Amino acid sequence: MQYSAIRPAYSLLPDRLNSIVLFVSRRHSSLCRAVLSADHHHRHRRCRDGLFLRSTAKDTSTSASSSLRFSDVLSESNRQRCRRDLLDEGDPVDVKQLPWLRGRNVELMKPAAVLIPLCLVDNQPSVLFTLRSHNLPTHKGEVSFPGGKMETNEKAVDAALREVEEEIGLKSDAIDVLGTMRPMPGKSYEFLVTPVVSYCGIIDIEKLVLNHGEVSEVFAASIESLCCEKNIQYTTFEKKMSLPVFVGHKHRIWGLTAVLLHGMLKVIAPDLYNAKIQLNY
Repeated sequence: MQYSAIRPAYSLLPDRLNSIVLFVSRRHSSLCRAVLSADHHHRHRRCRDGLFLRSTAKDTSTSASSSLRFSDVLSESNRQRCRRDLLDEGDPVDVKQLPWLRGRNVELMKPAAVLIPLCLVDNQPSVLFTLRSHNLPTHKGEVSFPGGKMETNEKAVDAALREVEEEIGLKSDAIDVLGTMRPMPGKSYEFLVTPVVSYCGIIDIEKLVLNHGEVSEVFAASIESLCCEKNIQYTTFEKKMSLPVFVGHKHRIWGLTAVLLHGMLKVIAPDLYNAKIQLNY
């Protein structure tokens, strides 16, 4: 699909995004990129299949996921594997060295955090999304994860937990934080967003208490449907970059939310999610 066909998918991304490899975890020190051309097939296979692994040794956590089924994606054993692959909040991250922030004045960027809520909805392993209120000054009616700007001296996990309770009423004591991914710049590099991956247990969407000043709706998409190839389209820009757009759900999932979702699915369901994106940095 051409960029012009679904141009809004770029409205939440930086104007000159050179890299989106925020998904590299502490278990993989070298950055890699996905390249879709045939002459880079070997490099692409390694990035797609081993993005979270050590590049020089076999990783037992991933081999343990080789027989993973959708019904087991949120099992205790798979969540433990994800903990090992994700970053702990205390892990040092030199954001100035991240390729997609190279040459940027990081000190001027406002820190923010979002919670990626994994849960069971109607007994299906799923991901929760919010639809931003039309009362908000920016990004009205767009699909997002709960989150927002971090307060002074606030940590990313604390901010994400605070925001999810403020927006949709989920209490922090009911949320199991699995870890974080590397921070990602928002539109125009105004914000630096840290994704916090969490497990929220069984969710009844009808019982969530929404802050309608910020959220107009909450909906869920099953992890199986998110991984289905027919529900994944792509935006392209000047033939240099290809990013995912998730369709076939209650609302189209695109922009920064889709990028963060892509990274999370690579962690939680590495052998079930096979979307390929082209990144250049």
